[in-house]
Amino acid sequence: MGSAGTGSPGAGGNNLLVTGGAGGGFFVGSSGEAGTGAKCERNVSLTAVTLGEPQPFDLIIVADNSDSVAWSRNELSNGLHDLLTQVQGRTVRVFLLTPTQYGASSATAITPLSGDSVVAWKDPQTGKAYQNAMTTFEQTCTDPSGTAIVCPSAIGTTPYHVEGTWKFTMPAPIAVIRPDMTDAEFAAQRDAVASAIMANEGNGSPQEQPLCTLGRYISQDPSVLPANAVFLLIEDEDDVSRPLDCLAGFSATLETVKAESAYTACTSNCDVYRYSALGSSKTKGFNFTCAAFDDLGNRIAGTDQTGSASQGNYPDCTGIVAGTCTADEAQITGTFCEKGRTLTSCQRECTSIDSISCSVDLHDATVNPCTQAFTLNGTNYQNLAAYCAKQGSGWKGCSGGGLNIQYTTSLAGGFSPKPLMFGSSTAEIGTYFKTKANAVFKANAYQLEAIVFEPEFSCSLKQGQSNATNIAQFVGDKSHLFPICESYAPALAGVLSFAQGLIQTEFSVQLAADEHVSQVIVVAKNGSERTLDSAAYTYSAATQTLSLSRSALSSLDSTLRVEVTSECRPVIK
Repeated sequence: MGSAGTGSPGAGGNNLLVTGGAGGGFFVGSSGEAGTGAKCERNVSLTAVTLGEPQPFDLIIVADNSDSVAWSRNELSNGLHDLLTQVQGRTVRVFLLTPTQYGASSATAITPLSGDSVVAWKDPQTGKAYQNAMTTFEQTCTDPSGTAIVCPSAIGTTPYHVEGTWKFTMPAPIAVIRPDMTDAEFAAQRDAVASAIMANEGNGSPQEQPLCTLGRYISQDPSVLPANAVFLLIEDEDDVSRPLDCLAGFSATLETVKAESAYTACTSNCDVYRYSALGSSKTKGFNFTCAAFDDLGNRIAGTDQTGSASQGNYPDCTGIVAGTCTADEAQITGTFCEKGRTLTSCQRECTSIDSISCSVDLHDATVNPCTQAFTLNGTNYQNLAAYCAKQGSGWKGCSGGGLNIQYTTSLAGGFSPKPLMFGSSTAEIGTYFKTKANAVFKANAYQLEAIVFEPEFSCSLKQGQSNATNIAQFVGDKSHLFPICESYAPALAGVLSFAQGLIQTEFSVQLAADEHVSQVIVVAKNGSERTLDSAAYTYSAATQTLSLSRSALSSLDSTLRVEVTSECRPVIK
């Protein structure tokens, strides 16, 4: 019987060459003729083909480094030990990241004039910088002419412009597995994983931002990103941060400005003709409380900060409904919390202002806006009361006249944050990551998993812990969410399943019409052989493709051999 032709490449580009082997022949019955319907073995050897080396992949773990999840580190360490054993012989890197964004380097990120920290980078109770931060802060300064200078004091008198940048700090992998490792080298890498996991604790920021960490990771130059990756989030509380909490940088300026200091009455050729009136107004008021929390979510005694803020002046309370602040109002009001403190309550109310002043500066001495119409910035007003109508009501006592103004120079500070991504919600941080990841990775080349609290899990929440509503929405596939209070084995099995998907499982094998595959033998790298169960493979005559179950192969396998049988043929005498 003639040999089958060379197969076309399967996934990974391997060919299986089927040829007639030595000792081939037919089983012949005692009568000298083939028995009717008998099956005859034809020893067909498969040219040795090295199985496609599994594609390399990175496991990127973003794990809470606060004390509240210290109990889970043994589980993670043991689980990773087992996972690495299962992928021995492959090319795998394991990275450990944290949800803490800002640390000691952010101490120099200060808003000009006020001297406030731009971000919360230290524990408000101890004053110590948060550890294992994912960014390093850098800044450059220029003088008013644009010349580069050493950044001066933010609360000094030297005018300057500053550009601050937070750069993502990618740590070295905690383990690097290579196919050519000796057993001793491999064991050392497993030990290194355990050491790194157990050391990842203490003094992390109480503001958990794992999605921001992923956003920074995926923003790296594509050339440094892997071809395949699994992202595993381990959190005992949800990520409720907004894009403004995930800063890529900021611009700020300390400048001298001309400010009005005094004026004298004038009758002709005056600098301005100023008229004013008194009235009453309503404003949207916000009463708020802020406090600091430790890593376990406990409110730190003595750190409460109460205050009030207001927004706008209105003629009445129309549209201002007393009650709890909206999410947007709370976000704005939260900016009044001191660094390291979090907004804990915010109530909206309509507040009365009994007496406010409204004024206008004109340059036409012939117009008295108390009784006459005037035009300002292209808009016509019947009088000053009409001009002030949107700010309040009951305007009275209008008077004014010419003034000559005296000015002094003073310092003013300006600040503009630069979030890593646009938007105002946590979901938009997740969308940013997925958009970039889908552009960088090929289809099915990355996977999201999370070990968290969810209502359907039988986990009891403790102080400072919460259900991961936003993280669960980010992961999307519920089968990739796992309970933080149970074994991590299922989550890490998901990583292994992804890794198995990177192994070549389809091969082109051309057989004659009356031939079929009877056995598939896998030869390991050490020369040992095993025969696969028939349920572990299928052969499609239509496509002439041999398909193996991913679970049937491991990283220690080397070659395949296929045995073929055919119908017996009559012996020609």
